[in-house]
Amino acid sequence: MRSGYVLDFTDRTFSEFFRSTVQLNIDDPKYGATSKAKRLRSLWEQEPDAAVGRILGELLKVWVHSQTDKAAALRNDTYLEAKNTVARLTEAPVLKEISEVTRRNIFDFLTSSGTNWAGRLAEDEFLARLYDLTAMSSTDHRMRTAAADIRQHRIINWNDWPDDWIFYDSRFNLLHGPDDQLLRFLCETVHPVVRPDTNEARGLVDGYNLELALDGWNIVEATQISGKPVFAAQKVGARIQVFAEPTGWQKVDRQIQEVRLRLDTANSEEQYQAVRLLCREVLISVAQEVYDPGAHPSPDGIAPSKTDANRMLEGIFNAELQGAANEEARRHAKAAFQLALALQHKRTADFRMAALCAEATSSIVNMLAILGGRR
Repeated sequence: MRSGYVLDFTDRTFSEFFRSTVQLNIDDPKYGATSKAKRLRSLWEQEPDAAVGRILGELLKVWVHSQTDKAAALRNDTYLEAKNTVARLTEAPVLKEISEVTRRNIFDFLTSSGTNWAGRLAEDEFLARLYDLTAMSSTDHRMRTAAADIRQHRIINWNDWPDDWIFYDSRFNLLHGPDDQLLRFLCETVHPVVRPDTNEARGLVDGYNLELALDGWNIVEATQISGKPVFAAQKVGARIQVFAEPTGWQKVDRQIQEVRLRLDTANSEEQYQAVRLLCREVLISVAQEVYDPGAHPSPDGIAPSKTDANRMLEGIFNAELQGAANEEARRHAKAAFQLALALQHKRTADFRMAALCAEATSSIVNMLAILGGRR
């Protein structure tokens, strides 16, 4: 920003970016009428931290999309430092009513009972449901991100770290962090995708509540998925705590895991149809996360709506897999997408159709994760 420029924005696209992403008028006289960089610095000085954090987060997305090697961009030290800054600026005020004594008692309960906190998922898969591991730092100088760090020391060399490492890792801060951070983690350990055995899940909830009740909290059943309970936190005498819905890749990861759960438990035409409908939601979510209108023009020139996965994915595959060298990959991606769409619209639903739809959807998600530099 030293020369007055901000990324590759023109005056027009700079103004449009702020109106469409954060609903701010960067041309407001209070920010000055000088260069784009000076207006941005003025905005940083005048707006609250949360707003600045949101803006910086959106600018980082634009920068990543502009890079030829997106995987390298996501591992860039300056990028990771900026992501940490975004996290600090946007975090909510810390609310701590659950004491360290209670937290340690819960961790001891899990450890002494031999409970695998990640359930049937790998630890990195479990944590990806709650955190963007690719944006978190590594404790190993050989690794760039927490995702690579955890995979190396808990999946490849699984005994490098003790089983209870997560409870005392400062990056996740379960011991000293905000109450909602701990409660989200505990609720996730008993989610049906993570722990499909309902009796086991209820047993853990009972153990948690023995400790949490001392600080005025409980974990209760809030809803169900495929006939299995989904738990949420509730302050004694208050309403159930509703956590913010995950977005981006966290949302996609959770949806893919839910597809697998529903497929595993489905035994009727309606339930198999529900799997196919969820696959449609997965494609919309992943398209929204990867699609960049500036880099991925629609093949027919019509701007896609927020739910138009067809146009978004066509634009992504055409732009990211262009040229003869990528013909096979482009053909595979489009074939998987067409298969998923065709199976979603079949009038009948059975295990075979639902499983093929889930497999095609998973293939598309994995390809987009690679193209988007997430893997």
